[in-house]
Amino acid sequence: MTVSRRLSAYKSKLTPAGIDSLVKTTNDLIAFQQKEDSPEAIASIPLLELSDISPEAAWYEPSVQKLEGVQQLYFNEFTNKVIYMNFLFDLRTLPEDKLPYAVILSDLLGRMDAGPYSFEQLDKKLNIHTGGFSKMLNYYLPGQDDSQLMPLFRVHMKTTVEKLDTAFHLLTTILCDTRFNNSERLYELLKRHQSQVETSVTQNGFGVAANRLESYYSRRGVFTDKTKGLDYYWFITQLTRNFSTG
Repeated sequence: MTVSRRLSAYKSKLTPAGIDSLVKTTNDLIAFQQKEDSPEAIASIPLLELSDISPEAAWYEPSVQKLEGVQQLYFNEFTNKVIYMNFLFDLRTLPEDKLPYAVILSDLLGRMDAGPYSFEQLDKKLNIHTGGFSKMLNYYLPGQDDSQLMPLFRVHMKTTVEKLDTAFHLLTTILCDTRFNNSERLYELLKRHQSQVETSVTQNGFGVAANRLESYYSRRGVFTDKTKGLDYYWFITQLTRNFSTG
């Protein structure tokens, strides 16, 4: 049912007095929102002086730990019992021509069947037990040296202390047990992804052209072009057109 039909159905259940009351409440709200604050109310708002702001950027020192031989950077800061996790996978082991497939993988993880869960069940559990789950390709330039570009596959998740075990279980299931054999679901996601990429390319012609130019003289430009630029658009379009669900 469309929004207009739902509103019409709701209005049909109201009495004339109920409609008048709703109109009055709405008008009162609009008047309140448009009313200017008094000088006394404005003066009560706390203000900062320039001297109250430190010119030095805050630095949060991490502690370096290792878990089963894997290095971790741990930030012991107050987050109101919310845990923020970032997992970085080094993509230098992946041949350059396979980078576009890593982009597709980042789009599919968490949206396909995984372990004992269908993709619908997985989506519900992620919404219940995490405050966010995202995947993307990124890069790091040590010392801002383009020749040392480090491509990374980044997985981000946040959750509460109480739900940490469940969140880790879901993350492990997604990363290790995602099933890609549902061809109809796979094709649906690929078409949706291709459409989003096409929209991004057509609406950002100058940025796409500038990045394409940069790809001729820098590793950063090559990485960006192959993962979200014109080269990637051609790749995902051809892959989607040639996809077979048979």
